[in-house]
Amino acid sequence: MSVTKITDLVTINAPGKDIVFDGFDFTDRGYVQILGAGSVTIRNCRIYGLDTTGAVKNYWLFANTSEPVRLTVEHCFFGDNGATSSGSLYNMIEPHAFLADGSSFSDNYFTKNSCTHNSINIYGAADDAKITVNGNHFEFVNTVRFGARGTPKCEIEMNDNIIDEIDAEYPEYNGLLCIQPFGKQTTTFAGCKLTMNGNTCPGNRLVYAYSGANDTEMTQDTVPAVYIDGEKITLTILH
Repeated sequence: MSVTKITDLVTINAPGKDIVFDGFDFTDRGYVQILGAGSVTIRNCRIYGLDTTGAVKNYWLFANTSEPVRLTVEHCFFGDNGATSSGSLYNMIEPHAFLADGSSFSDNYFTKNSCTHNSINIYGAADDAKITVNGNHFEFVNTVRFGARGTPKCEIEMNDNIIDEIDAEYPEYNGLLCIQPFGKQTTTFAGCKLTMNGNTCPGNRLVYAYSGANDTEMTQDTVPAVYIDGEKITLTILH
């Protein structure tokens, strides 16, 4: 059975509408840009062989919308995307949007060379939204960053994810999730709750917080409440 290949940029500008991609291959210049939608669902798709010559930092899915959007990316395969002398597939999923309740990035497979940095970014959440990141398989530690702007109030559930390999060169930055402010645009994560159950990752850490010189400084008073396998933990904060 032949599969429809998307080889050029797809721009979604459909405020309030529900958009679904089911069973497509995204390759070559098959990037996705979301300017407006009520919901976008991408499932049973393959993303591989993207042309990375367009910019130094390329993002397969990029959202830039002021209205909340329910974003679902599930049961997809993210294959290799080679870097070139002029650019790379930097982050795979880069939504600069308030993710609505029910957003999910689950049951996906990411190869080691699918991107060079984060597979999934969460930069915003609607108030009281629950976002799930469950059942993903990552060949390498390029995984998830939570860096919502403002004072987010949300819950993130991360269960049954698998990481095969961590970066031996930077062991302190390994884990399933990095919690990092979006520069100075994040005030606090204190209104957020994170639950993690049944995840597998080499090394001694599933989650950590980080704030750099240009970020809002993270303290134990401004990080989310984190529960691993039912037990609340004290989050490691790196600077």
